[in-house]
Amino acid sequence: MTDKELNDRIAAIQDEYAGEEAEAAAVEAAVAAASDQTTMSVRVPADLAAQLKRLATEKHISTSSLVRQILMVALRSATDHSPDDADEPLTAEQQKAVEAIARRVALEIKAG
Repeated sequence: MTDKELNDRIAAIQDEYAGEEAEAAAVEAAVAAASDQTTMSVRVPADLAAQLKRLATEKHISTSSLVRQILMVALRSATDHSPDDADEPLTAEQQKAVEAIARRVALEIKAG
């Protein structure tokens, strides 16, 4: 394969990928508009972001869709208390994490 052929092939793959990403973004925008969703920005360690991107790629979904699914499952799990743990208080670390999330959400809502 010549350099020109290789460059043409790379450009074609990049165009195809860009088209797929644009289509996925359009679908996500339509779903967000239809389900009254909002955008949140969360800072995560680089290694966690890489893990999320890798898993999303394996599942053939966008990273934001994967994170949304993980958050929904985690929230359901966190709010699905059994009678055994209903009176169990949050640890100091859990309380700090909840407060940090609440502050981020409040700032994002305030920012519009």
